[in-house]
Amino acid sequence: MRTKNLVIGLISVLTLFTVLSCNSVTNPDKENSLDSLPPQRTVQLSTAEKSGLTLFFTSFSEIYLPTFSQDKVPDSLLIQFGVYYNYRKHFKTFKQIPKDSKASIDETLVADTAYRFFGQKIKKHQSIEGIEYKNNNYLIYNSDGEVYRFSQILELTDLGDGVFQATIEIFDASSGFTGDINANPETWKTAGDTDIPKSEGKMKTKIRKVNEKGKTGYVLLEYLKL
Repeated sequence: MRTKNLVIGLISVLTLFTVLSCNSVTNPDKENSLDSLPPQRTVQLSTAEKSGLTLFFTSFSEIYLPTFSQDKVPDSLLIQFGVYYNYRKHFKTFKQIPKDSKASIDETLVADTAYRFFGQKIKKHQSIEGIEYKNNNYLIYNSDGEVYRFSQILELTDLGDGVFQATIEIFDASSGFTGDINANPETWKTAGDTDIPKSEGKMKTKIRKVNEKGKTGYVLLEYLKL
């Protein structure tokens, strides 16, 4: 009887070992599951880093960049950004056409700007709404006195592999706003500003850290409303 019980016990142990072994073979993706990945972590930003990211994201909000999902950036969006970013930041790169109240910029400058901020090339240069493409140049009507739109970063999460998720808030102020865009609403009120920026909502974005010519920067991967 004792021998019989011993045999049964050995069989049970072998059966359990076989089941466990089979499970480990039939679940090869277990090691790559989300449970096995390092946890996401919130990045603590210095004042300088926060200010730099505020300027980076303001580059998109001030030209009213449309939303887009990762890996789905149309040429129209790249063209829109490349033209209007340069119009705001590098106005002297435009040639004036007084008789038509227009200004033109070379397509190469537009393409270079789009690649620097998105890491993607324009596949086909073309006219889009509000922007005419003609003779290797983009033409727009001159304008001024628009609302001043800027962004503030609220949170930055490290997703790994140089990719980060950033939550930002967009504000609108008058074109004559002279306050600190890095300040908060309470600070603006305390400072006695009469032109208090108004929140226009929040965005969920993804960015990737890049290094060009020894300088660290970012490219925008995704831009969605919250």
